[in-house]
Amino acid sequence: TNVWLFLDDHSSRWTFSGSLLNLAALLGFHGMSGVDSSVWMFYWLSGVLLLRHVRSARLAVALVLGLGVSYVLLEGRHADASFDLRWFGTTVLWALLLMVILFMEWVRRNRILALERQRDKLKKRLEEMREQMRRIIRKAEEWSLRDNLTGLYNLKGFQQQLRQTMRVRSPMLLLLLDVVSFSEFNAYMGREAGDELLCAIAEALKKEMPPQAILSRYAGDKFAVAFAYDETTEADIEKDLRARVERVVAAVRPVQRPLRYCVGMAFYPRDGKTWQEMINVAEKRLAQKQRILCYNLEAVRMRRERLSTIGQLAAGLAHEIRNPLTSIRGFVQLAAAQGEVMDRWKDIILSEIDRIDALLSRLLEIADHQLQRPRFVCLNDVIQKTLDLMHSETVMRGCQLKTVLPEKPVHVWLEERQFQQVLVQLIQYGMLAVEKRSDGWVEMKLMEEDDTVLLIVRDNGDYPMREGLEDVDDWTLEHLVQAKNDLYGFGFSLIEQIVSEHGGKLSIHRLPFGGKEVVISLPKGDGEREMQLVASASREHVE
Repeated sequence: TNVWLFLDDHSSRWTFSGSLLNLAALLGFHGMSGVDSSVWMFYWLSGVLLLRHVRSARLAVALVLGLGVSYVLLEGRHADASFDLRWFGTTVLWALLLMVILFMEWVRRNRILALERQRDKLKKRLEEMREQMRRIIRKAEEWSLRDNLTGLYNLKGFQQQLRQTMRVRSPMLLLLLDVVSFSEFNAYMGREAGDELLCAIAEALKKEMPPQAILSRYAGDKFAVAFAYDETTEADIEKDLRARVERVVAAVRPVQRPLRYCVGMAFYPRDGKTWQEMINVAEKRLAQKQRILCYNLEAVRMRRERLSTIGQLAAGLAHEIRNPLTSIRGFVQLAAAQGEVMDRWKDIILSEIDRIDALLSRLLEIADHQLQRPRFVCLNDVIQKTLDLMHSETVMRGCQLKTVLPEKPVHVWLEERQFQQVLVQLIQYGMLAVEKRSDGWVEMKLMEEDDTVLLIVRDNGDYPMREGLEDVDDWTLEHLVQAKNDLYGFGFSLIEQIVSEHGGKLSIHRLPFGGKEVVISLPKGDGEREMQLVASASREHVE
């Protein structure tokens, strides 16, 4: 019994000590009162220990009965000496019965312990499932505030984050970025390319914006940025933020299609006391920028339509003029063959007719304004074609036309005819500026710089200056063209627009010793990538 109690108890040390005390008590009673008292004490101590550890009503009853019977048997032995054998048999019977009861109780305890262990496992599993469910709920709540494509906050998440941040009452700036030309890019390049562009814009915003900024895909093609700033830097924060946006757009600017965008800003608490007022102010300013951009695009479109109409008229007149020139050439040659007087002037007349024919060819080139699909072309060849086209006019005006082209061909993605018109116009500006100089020259230089192609057009002409400006600007060029009544000048704003549509930038600078420098930067083309994009667009029948 003591061994069973020792093995069954959780605190084995105390059970072992109790067993030793039990054994000592039994030995003491056996020495003082004999075997009868020791047997009775064995039952009593065992019952106490079993009741303490097992706490079973059945076992307690069995022990009480066993103690009572043992006491009766002991009394009977004292009364009758012939009672020994009966006492021994009954004692053995009760001992076996007690062992059976103890075995049944051991089995029951093992079952209870197994159930308790299983219950603990189920509790642990249930707690794990609850924790997993809480994580899933938190993740679902977080993703309900995120955009699935870019990973930025959606409108709901952005408003919630903005509201929480504004509780600190620190100065904040809100910027709304609208990619106006995204729908055109999406229609031209396909939905997958549009999704890649949105993801690229999101990554560029994460890289360029401050770490504490709240970034959001505010709507389909609209992004929002909000962050706290120091009041001491408020004067420079708007300029810095616009520079950051420029870097973002430059980092993701596609080669095939330019990105037109608008920006609306609002400052807290200057423009609003609540986050709703702040968003409304930024939305209004963004809408104003969108209207201005729309008006500019419409003006460019109307100007192109006028130029297209003028070009068609010019093309018709050129064809009409060419027919009489052909007849004049034939009669001059015939008259020269029949008379010496005409033969003397034949070469002069024919050279002038050739010059008129060359001017008509150039006029037809410029008059063709039909838009082409961008192609992967060699810019060296485009420049050389333009120089051949302008050669006769530069000789006539006494202007020297210089070129500096790299030996390695430079390839870009552009509409060749449109860009050739830009080069013609820039050369035209240069020739108008140097026509009063005996040493006038116009130079075109092509060079590569990392992932950018630079086309530089220089001249040493004289330009009228605008009051308050120290550099050449678009007004200067427009004024020069109007002063010379040049019919071929189609406006510097259109030149800038065409360059922008090719993903490039245009800048004008005054040279230190007179003249101007027009720098056109274009993204360098990747032939294999461009061919894959064109093939993909052709498969999808995208026009």
